[in-house]
Amino acid sequence: MLTQSDLQAIAKIIDERISPLEIKMSSFEDKLNSMETRMGSFEGKLSSLETKLTKEIDTLDKRINTLDKKMKRGFKSIDRKLDVIINYFDHENIDVRKRLNRVELHLGLAPLNS
Repeated sequence: MLTQSDLQAIAKIIDERISPLEIKMSSFEDKLNSMETRMGSFEGKLSSLETKLTKEIDTLDKRINTLDKKMKRGFKSIDRKLDVIINYFDHENIDVRKRLNRVELHLGLAPLNS
């Protein structure tokens, strides 16, 4: 059977072995807490970045839509101007053909087939 001094010696040995483990465990817990704090900070920064990117994307979408509308207006304006120019030259062409036909008729020339 173990005596009181034997039990105390065993307890001392166990304490000597457990004490470094407790110190390491405490250090590990401190590092884990530090890592959790950093992770929280990282999540905050990531959230902030996501918010900024969302705002920038919205701004770019608005700018693209504005430019698209301006381009459509510009093309409509160009189309209207082209229609006016085409109509003008079309009427001029018709007038020139009529005059040419009258000149050919007056001179007795055969009309051009066109």
